[in-house]
Amino acid sequence: MILIMDRVKAWLQKRNEKKGEVASEKRGKRASNIWNKYGLPGLALVSPILIGSHLGVILAMSFGGKRKQITFWMTFSVLIWAVAMGIASYYGIDFLFSQTGREGFLTDLLKIE
Repeated sequence: MILIMDRVKAWLQKRNEKKGEVASEKRGKRASNIWNKYGLPGLALVSPILIGSHLGVILAMSFGGKRKQITFWMTFSVLIWAVAMGIASYYGIDFLFSQTGREGFLTDLLKIE
């Protein structure tokens, strides 16, 4: 996504110029305020869990982020979320097993009596 976004932006700009469309000033101002407030690190850390990392990349590129920075922050963010979700899953399942006293649905289903 990062590598092809420049071409997509150029194509969209040419297409809008041919049609005579101008981007909404209100929408552009709102997006600019969000970008200025949280920046690339904030967008990268929030996007994998809320909107998906691929859409986060598109937003970051459209706001003027640089390829290397976007690649670094998105990779860092995905790794952080993967580790966090892995730890939460491991301890959540361990907690669930200890509270229910059961080994799990499949273990109970496959037991032959």
